[in-house]
Amino acid sequence: MTAPLMHVAFAHDQFVLPAIGAGAAQASLATWLATPRWRSGPWRLARWLSCAAAGAIVLLAGLQAFRVSIGAFSGLMHAALNLVLLMVFAGSLRPGRTPVVTVIARAAHGTLPPELIPYTRAVTCLWAGFAAAQLIVSPLLLAFAPLETWSLFVNGLDMPAILALFGAEYAYRRYRFGVLTRLSSEQIRRAVDASVSVWAR
Repeated sequence: MTAPLMHVAFAHDQFVLPAIGAGAAQASLATWLATPRWRSGPWRLARWLSCAAAGAIVLLAGLQAFRVSIGAFSGLMHAALNLVLLMVFAGSLRPGRTPVVTVIARAAHGTLPPELIPYTRAVTCLWAGFAAAQLIVSPLLLAFAPLETWSLFVNGLDMPAILALFGAEYAYRRYRFGVLTRLSSEQIRRAVDASVSVWAR
């Protein structure tokens, strides 16, 4: 929800504060999801404080950026998100590491068919390439296209592009590996837990 608000706020000042507030809430939620090991014991308070600190930092940064430009704030949010995606996905492709998508697929399905292992690595490369493309196209549009076009790319088209890539990859996977059974609720839960652990490690 943050990105569309950013795009609207780029043209209409009255949406700036809601957009910044949504960004702060998103930062807090991301911090909560990235710290699943801090669920109990003495770390529980640290988890809540970390979420509050992340939201406060984004809120203060947004208010400060508003004095300069809401575009600067949305651009930094877009760059930070895709930089983290690139680091996570590309980093898992290093020697001795297990690709992110392989980790998630194993958590959901258990032992994978041999032909699926190189495919999950290729999908990890695909997501790393997507993040890299976002980081390359954004500054090019900022330099050579109208500001409204750049804002539409980083705020309006970012989430639809992610959903389209998810959908296209899923459709191709079902077509190529039709032998895979549909995931049960328990398998989906394990896949989600594996996804969160990838960000937390």
